[in-house]
Amino acid sequence: KYNETSYTLVLTKQPNEDVTITVNATKTATDRNVSSTIDLMRNYSERRQILVGRDSNSFRNITLDLIFTSNNWSTPQTVYVTSLNDANITEGTDWMHFPTLPNFLHDAP
Repeated sequence: KYNETSYTLVLTKQPNEDVTITVNATKTATDRNVSSTIDLMRNYSERRQILVGRDSNSFRNITLDLIFTSNNWSTPQTVYVTSLNDANITEGTDWMHFPTLPNFLHDAP
């Protein structure tokens, strides 16, 4: 397997209405035959390098929605994430931005 991890989400209080959390695999511009930075900037061929799924055997490169209702709000839902093998990618040709993710979400005051 490639690099794989999982994230488990659960709400901390019962919602008044359904809550949908969308998990989306990020698209990146990449080119396996880049001869220069200028060539890279001109080629925006998009492909997914991160895949998500509901279990460790069903990764998909599509959006995944987790829906919490007043009935299942306290039941943990897990998202599995894996990265593709990048053995065929030339180092230094992809620019990836990994934003800081919150450890928890809460209502604004």
